[in-house]
Amino acid sequence: MKLILFLSLLFVSVAQAATITPLAVPAAVPQAYPARAACIATSFNVNDSVKGTCQSQTASGSSGRGGHPTYTNLVYTASWDAHGNALTGGTYCGTFVVNVPSLHIWTYAAGFDATTCYLPAPGSTQILLYDPSYGYDVWFFYITTSTDGAYALIAEGVYGYIYGF
Repeated sequence: MKLILFLSLLFVSVAQAATITPLAVPAAVPQAYPARAACIATSFNVNDSVKGTCQSQTASGSSGRGGHPTYTNLVYTASWDAHGNALTGGTYCGTFVVNVPSLHIWTYAAGFDATTCYLPAPGSTQILLYDPSYGYDVWFFYITTSTDGAYALIAEGVYGYIYGF
């Protein structure tokens, strides 16, 4: 009996291939050149939808050896369904300006602060997953798993994904 149960679970797990789905960039987040838009989800809702933030980053010019451009990040709150589709258009919550090594300035939109508008750190735990879009294994940062265990949030650099088991 145990062998039959094990084999049935094995066939179910093989039949349901894992998926890595990128988070769609909501319509309100600027994506046109020279901006680079990226989204990372930070937590699950009860229905497996997710919430997080997106950023649209532009860089100033920089001249000379050792020059440092200033990066301006427009930050938006957003939410997605379990398939990575944007559920909201993106709500502007603040601007984060960075010039390494010294300047790091947040300016928040009305009604937002550091607890509701931020650029999440992708985490420190790395997992190696096969990514069919690349055709080989890729290292991702693990963020969290849904309550029902069906999905995980992962990130590669500043880009967020939903991993379906």
